[in-house]
Amino acid sequence: MFLLDTNHCSKIINRDGNCLSKLSEYKNEKFMISSVVCGELYFMAGNSEYEEANLAKVKNFINNIDILDVDNDVAEIYGKLKAKLYNILHGDRRRRKKEFKKLNIYENDLWIAATAIKNDLTIISSDSDYNNISRAHPLRTESWVNPPATGT
Repeated sequence: MFLLDTNHCSKIINRDGNCLSKLSEYKNEKFMISSVVCGELYFMAGNSEYEEANLAKVKNFINNIDILDVDNDVAEIYGKLKAKLYNILHGDRRRRKKEFKKLNIYENDLWIAATAIKNDLTIISSDSDYNNISRAHPLRTESWVNPPATGT
């Protein structure tokens, strides 16, 4: 089972040939998104030049995919994951917040990773953030686009 990140959802919504081809390769698999990704998609559409048309595309996509909510279990995993990353990357408690921001790990990617961990899912993303996050907890990831992007 797979958890689609925003960058791949956007490509699917916009009918990217590579992503659609991969979807057809995995036609018997289950694909889901996090409620965090759902929010990011609505933001992207609402912030676009063609807001009405893009909102319609996003709503159509969202209506045809399962959405996993951020619940208490995901929140607990998120908190533990973030704390472990702080400990791995910066042992000095006084420097942690400042130094963590320098890593360019997008907060939403931590929430998405926590959702994937809770539900034992493979993340489909081109974000390099998941490489850093996997230092704290192993993640299964795939990218259907090249080269991997930074951020969402």
